[in-house]
Amino acid sequence: MVDTAVPAPKVFMADRGHDADRIRTDLEARGAVPIIPGRKTRKNPILVDEYIYALRNRIERAFCKLKCSRRLATRYDKIAASYLGFVHICSIRLWIREFVNMSWPNSLTTLALIPDYRALYGPFARLSESGF
Repeated sequence: MVDTAVPAPKVFMADRGHDADRIRTDLEARGAVPIIPGRKTRKNPILVDEYIYALRNRIERAFCKLKCSRRLATRYDKIAASYLGFVHICSIRLWIREFVNMSWPNSLTTLALIPDYRALYGPFARLSESGF
């Protein structure tokens, strides 16, 4: 399930459908903490950090909002870089909606959290500096 070449997960959040001892032992062997609520039929209930599990809902809502873009939901783009670019555009649109509705002191705090764009985009930063 998590055998792809991505960084090792620290926390793995999933719903009750992924509650299996095999999945839990695999995640623990990889050094991840499984945040998976136990099924109601489980004989030995497993405690879950409810606060961290509640964050899973925010992630799902963010993906749902991203999928409101038809181009993203249907995956029209065949090239991964083009698809990722459109994911960035949709994410910026969602962020701007949240940012515009913030009060003035909160918006300054949010701007302070944004990293330097040159560090994010490297050679592509020159495009924005030249006026394109």
